[in-house]
Amino acid sequence: MSFALEIRNLKKAFGGLEVTRDVSLALAGGARHALIGPNGAGKSTLVNLITGVLKPNAGEILLGGREIGNLSQAERVKRGLARTFQINSLFSTMTVAENVALAMVAHDATDARLLGDISKDVKLSARIEEHLARLNLAEAADRLVSSLSYGQQRIVEVALALALQPNVLLLDEPAAGLAAKDVEILLGLLKGLPTTVSVLIIEHDMDLVFRFAETITVLVDGQVLLTGLPDAVRKDQRVRDVYLGRRHG
Repeated sequence: MSFALEIRNLKKAFGGLEVTRDVSLALAGGARHALIGPNGAGKSTLVNLITGVLKPNAGEILLGGREIGNLSQAERVKRGLARTFQINSLFSTMTVAENVALAMVAHDATDARLLGDISKDVKLSARIEEHLARLNLAEAADRLVSSLSYGQQRIVEVALALALQPNVLLLDEPAAGLAAKDVEILLGLLKGLPTTVSVLIIEHDMDLVFRFAETITVLVDGQVLLTGLPDAVRKDQRVRDVYLGRRHG
């Protein structure tokens, strides 16, 4: 079986400190998968290994059945892998439409100098308009990112990742710092994603995780504690002990 994303026996050490310990993980097409764990579990390191920020000491990373471990970050994006970050990475002095245009141009490998005036490219303008409308961001198209609320900026960041037309989308703590109403908007956006996009969400907001994910992997001390359905993970005593605690019990 070919998975949208598959990690096989991944290992990473910094000197004598082993931070990723024989991790294996697989996302089927259209997966809604969450990666959770306490601080220091190695979640961000794993995402950085998948996206090419870090190189593993051992193991394989396959995207659509093809090994990508030796590819650059940009090459992985072109193969269909996109991510958002814990800290928003938008261009604050540009409009929302211009940010999306940059993502689309990057995906198309077009000369970024064309962005001097988006309106001159009728096809690009139409694509941007359609993309933002689909994500309920049409009214924000001409607003500077710096003028948006923090919650709106996080939604725009997801929009940028989706503009790259990924097969696999990695969301690194997208709900961090969001107000409750913005979490609801984010959840609605995620639930509306097409099944052509497989999603791996790394998140501390357990309410969001259990409402969105169909499968959950728990990472502790750099290794997989278990992978299972949300209800099984919620009830597992080991998970309750190391992470969830009584408030989810």
